[in-house]
Order: sequence, then C-alpha cells, then structure tokens
Amino acid sequence: MQIAEAMYEIINATTKTRKPNFGHWANDIRKLNEIDSADLKNILEVFKTANKDDFWSMNVRSPKKLRKHWDRLTLLRNKSLGLNSKKDTRESLDYFKEKQW
Repeated sequence: MQIAEAMYEIINATTKTRKPNFGHWANDIRKLNEIDSADLKNILEVFKTANKDDFWSMNVRSPKKLRKHWDRLTLLRNKSLGLNSKKDTRESLDYFKEKQW
C-alpha cells in the first residue's frame, strides 16, 4: 500500500489527479512482486525512472501499466544506471567501406 501511495504522490506532483482505488493499485503491485518476481525495492525505483522519461511518464500512470511494461522499463532503468552497458565489438560499416575487395 505504501508503494501505491508513493506512486500516486509522484503522479500528483506533476498533474493533479483524483485519488485512485489504492486497493486495486496495491493488488497490482502484489502481482508484480509475487507473479512477475519483481523485487519490492525496485518497483518504485523503476516507476521513478519511467516518470522521468517524456514518453513513459505519460503512458505509465498506474501499477497496472507499470506491470504491463515492466520488462521494457527495467531495461530503461538499467540503461540509465549503466548496468547493461556491454562494449560493442561489432565492426562498423566504415571498416568495410575501406576494404579493397
């Protein structure tokens, strides 16, 4: 329930909205945790990352939408933290342009 209330406060800080049914929100957060194996500590952090993004802030306005896009948003968060940054070892197209075939 605390995560649901925190999410509402984040949304309401930018756009004044009516209070949601926190019971439904808490249930969606429970499903995200129990069914989708999302860590409770990360749920609010991923939501905050989504809320900072121009596109996702308008499309993720509830735990239900957060759950729907969880995989994409987790990747977005990891990218913003630099966690999935593997060095790209592929050859660039410029390399092949200079080759004499």
